[in-house]
Amino acid sequence: DSALFAYENSALKMPEYLPAIGSVGSLYDEMEDYEQAVFWYRRALDVQPDHVATLVNLGASLYNKGDSNGAMDAYRKALVVDPESQDAHYNLGVAFAEAQLYREAVVEWEKVVSIDPSTPVAEQAESNSTLLKEVLEETSYKGGRKIRKLGGGGGMPNDPSTGTGKTGPGSAGQTLEKK
Repeated sequence: DSALFAYENSALKMPEYLPAIGSVGSLYDEMEDYEQAVFWYRRALDVQPDHVATLVNLGASLYNKGDSNGAMDAYRKALVVDPESQDAHYNLGVAFAEAQLYREAVVEWEKVVSIDPSTPVAEQAESNSTLLKEVLEETSYKGGRKIRKLGGGGGMPNDPSTGTGKTGPGSAGQTLEKK
């Protein structure tokens, strides 16, 4: 609470200082107060609209508060700025899976692996992609059987200044499962 107060106070005194504003969003995110996190991430984007980590963090908070469409929009905006953002591709895949857009999820996760297969997020993306492809393949052979629902777990980095920190939807090391 004291850290939050200090960052909020700094952010209010210096409304153009992105690290303070983004840190307030991250602290609210850690407290699972996603409404406040979204508010502060949007304030940070008012200062620097093309800040990829903040866009990804906004997407994570939107996703965690149940706004998958808003999350997908934030990830897409991040990818316009940085088409090589593994976090944005990965989390867009999680949001697609949650929305039952399974083929789109696989495409996003394959992009994560193609960008840099040596990262932990790429390993998780490959695992998720393999699992989902098996389910899709199994379903196509069984005819009318409906695919079981897969959702996004938790995770993007939530520190807007570095892209590291607490994980939210679909973080590396987590299996694909609904929260």
